[in-house]
Amino acid sequence: MSRLIFSSQSTIINPPAYRALALDFSLWSHTRIEIQRAHLEHFGTLLRISRYKSFNWGQRMKKMGIIRRLLFVLLGDGYKGRDTSVDNRNAGTGPLMVSYVVEALGAALMAPGAFGKDDVKAVVAYLAANLHECESPPIDFSIFLIYFPTHSPKHGRYFASFNSQI
Repeated sequence: MSRLIFSSQSTIINPPAYRALALDFSLWSHTRIEIQRAHLEHFGTLLRISRYKSFNWGQRMKKMGIIRRLLFVLLGDGYKGRDTSVDNRNAGTGPLMVSYVVEALGAALMAPGAFGKDDVKAVVAYLAANLHECESPPIDFSIFLIYFPTHSPKHGRYFASFNSQI
């Protein structure tokens, strides 16, 4: 219960330190699988659970380019292991670590105020450059965009529903 209370009040206090440490994915990709999982899950805490999620996104993470950084992480091979600490019915193997990266990306894309024009451009560019037929099993990145026009003819809002299954 105390962890839930702590998580619901999570915010980024020191943006330069956060950018230098928490967003250094090359550093975190060399840690133990359990630490990698906790690091990637904290994005969901900041952007889904915290009561300051709008502040965390609008005043902190949006300016740090987290969506572009997470898309860049998907291009690399730093998170290529399996999380065997999670009980899974598939012969003792756990989920791929890249699934946690995709979950963090989903949290960022669905954060209050997220998925603006620059975010759409980054995701579309990533998908255009990386979706091709291959012999490996497909990764399901389902992104459903819904555009709602507002009273202003030049502006509207995009809403995203993000689903990942790896």
